[in-house]
This record gives sequence, C-alpha cells and structure tokens, in this order.
Amino acid sequence: MDFQYSDLPEPHKERTKQILKAHPEVRELIGRNSFSAVLVVLIAAIQLVIAYLLSDQPWWITIVTAFFIGAFADHTLFVLIHEASHNLIFKNRTLNTIFGIIADLPKVVPSYVSFKSYHLKHHSFQGDYYLDADLASKWEARIIGNTFIGKALWELFFPFFQAFRTMRLKEIEFMNTWVIINWIVALPLMR
Repeated sequence: MDFQYSDLPEPHKERTKQILKAHPEVRELIGRNSFSAVLVVLIAAIQLVIAYLLSDQPWWITIVTAFFIGAFADHTLFVLIHEASHNLIFKNRTLNTIFGIIADLPKVVPSYVSFKSYHLKHHSFQGDYYLDADLASKWEARIIGNTFIGKALWELFFPFFQAFRTMRLKEIEFMNTWVIINWIVALPLMR
C-alpha cells in the first residue's frame, strides 16, 4: 500500500489569499493576542484543581468530569499550545515558550517544546516525508490499511504512531535545553 501523491502546490497559502480577498476584515483577526496568556494560566489551574479535587472521588465521577469538563479544557490548552508554538501570544519567543510549558502542565506527557519543533517543520516542509511529522509513516499505512476497523485503531493509538514518526524525521533536534526544562517543570505533577 502506498500514499496518494499530488503535484499540486501546497493549498494553504492559496486558500488564505482567497479568504482575505473575499473577506478583508479577517486580516484584523490575524496576529498576537496576549490575553491568551491569561487563558493558559486560568485553564491550566482549573485542570490541576479539578485533578486535586477528584483524587479521592469514585472512578465514575472522574470519568463524567473528564468527559464534560476535562476534554474541553484539554482541547483549549492544546489550541493555546499551538498558538504559543507560532509565537502568537507574545512577540518574545521565550515568553511564548514559557506559556506553552505552562499550558502543558496538566497533560500526561510534557510535549510542548517537542511539538513546537516538529510542528514548525511541518509548516515549512509540508509533504516532505523526512521533515513533515504530520505525514503518516509508510509502515503505518501498511499496518492500518483502508478499513474502518484499521482507521479506528489508528485514531485510538494515534499518540503512539505520532511518537514513532519522529524516528524518520531529519534536521530536527530531538533533545535540547528547552525539552529538558519542559520535563523538569512537569515532573512534579506526573505522579
């Protein structure tokens, strides 16, 4: 099994041009938003407080809370991590990294700094098998195939597939000072 290939240009830039031409008012929404820093702190704190409050509760209360509150908070934090990775909270890159790490605190595995590295390469090299972490690996395609069950299993185990993709990628530093800081800051919460 192989991928489908296209010689068409990367579609995001053209789509952006079309949207801005049809709706020039959208340009006002593009840029940094420092209020996102407030959301990072608020939502990360809410997640951590909820985790503390649920520590001695029955399992079913934890499941219900995770479904109705935690999932939304977690998704919001990931959107904020994405914004920080593009330096869209502050102009200062270090401040964006700090707030990305704060947004990462309630997550199971600290991953902000690594995500930023791989995600920015994805934007620069979309479609390049050895630089774009968003492309499935060839072995993933062979294992999963084109079936409903295969794709459902792929979705279920997506974090594992995503982690193994890093092995094929080139020009991306796997470990650096910020990755270590990300882990050290998150370590006390990982118990």
